[in-house]
Amino acid sequence: AEYLWGHPGDDEAYFKKVAETTALVHAADREMIVQACIFEAIYNGVNKLPVPAWVFEEFELKPEARNFSYDAMLFDGGKFKNHWVPGASVPDMSKLETKMWFYYRARRYIDAGCEALHFGQGHAGDGCRCRHGGPADGAESSAGQHRCHGQATLEVAHHAGGELEQRLADAALGREM
Repeated sequence: AEYLWGHPGDDEAYFKKVAETTALVHAADREMIVQACIFEAIYNGVNKLPVPAWVFEEFELKPEARNFSYDAMLFDGGKFKNHWVPGASVPDMSKLETKMWFYYRARRYIDAGCEALHFGQGHAGDGCRCRHGGPADGAESSAGQHRCHGQATLEVAHHAGGELEQRLADAALGREM
C-alpha cells in the first residue's frame, strides 16, 4: 500500500518514489496489486502545489496557472478546520476544489502504477450529512470517488488492450456494453 498522512515537501519526488516502489513490487510478483490511500485529511501545504491542466480539463474548466487552495476545500463556518492538527483539516467533499484535489491524487497514484484506491473515511468529508440531514446516500463523497474509479478503469483498460480495453472504457463512461 502507498499512502501519505501529511503533506510531502516535494510532490514530484514523492510520486517518483511511489512509482519506484510499485515497480519493485511488480518486479517481485506481477500478480500483486498495489493499493494507494487518499485519506480524509487536507493540509495547508497544498497551497504550494500547482493544479495541472489535465485536472481542469477533467472538470470541464479552462486551465489556469494557479495552485490548489486549502481554504477552498474547507467546510463553510469552520467545521472540522484544524481537526487533526493546526493546518490539517477534514475537507468538504461537496467543494469543487476538494473534488479536483482527490482526482489529482488518485490520478497521480494510478499513473505511478497503483491499481487500487482506498478513500479512508469518505463519510467524514461529506460532513456526516448522510447521517445528519444531508444526502441519504453520501452523494458528495461517492461522486468524487466515481470519477476516480472511472479514471482507474480507463487506465486498467488501456493496459489490457483490444476488445477488453473498449468494453472497460465503455463501462467507465456509462455506455451500454
